[in-house]
Amino acid sequence: ACHRRRRILEKLDDRQRVECHVADDRGEDRSRDLHAVGEEAGEDGERCPCGRGQMNQRERDMVIRTIIGEAANEPEIGQAAVAHVIMNRFNSGKYGKSPVNVVLAPNQFEPWQTRAAELARISPKSDIYNKVGGIVDRVYKGEYPDPTGGATHFLQEEIVRQRRGGTLPPWASGKGLRLGAHTFFNPDGSVSPAASGGVQAINRAIGA
Repeated sequence: ACHRRRRILEKLDDRQRVECHVADDRGEDRSRDLHAVGEEAGEDGERCPCGRGQMNQRERDMVIRTIIGEAANEPEIGQAAVAHVIMNRFNSGKYGKSPVNVVLAPNQFEPWQTRAAELARISPKSDIYNKVGGIVDRVYKGEYPDPTGGATHFLQEEIVRQRRGGTLPPWASGKGLRLGAHTFFNPDGSVSPAASGGVQAINRAIGA
């Protein structure tokens, strides 16, 4: 399974580079194409030329695909919450040296373990990709406050309990914050409902 996922990611990288070179040959706007295809860059690689935070194109692309995999059907605040979890993990220094390392870490973000090919097929021109991309940009720029209050973990309680015979993993033993279909946790501390900007009202509005 790990080898298959690696091959999928390599094909994704190759496709992104080819699309970017084709766009350049056509003389299309370079900054727009970089955002669209998520061109791979190293940790010190080319940075987004549109003033959208300090992430490289590879990081942005992989974060977007991860959020779609985890929260495509969630409202905007739920998708922003997943984006913040990724950044909280990265900023903690405990889960990977880059956002890409964070989302691809083994047994962490399930869609990359079980549906990597599906995530790789998401078109950068699709509505969902661009919608989530806008959320990611706002989170990276600090324009979207963390609705989770510092969470580094989340799950869908009902699904996990079904899989585990009614139990939750140890890191979910403390008080969590329900936001949409997900419950968010910070095993190193506690999530702060006060920092969530009226989560209860939001949940009532979206029927969660």
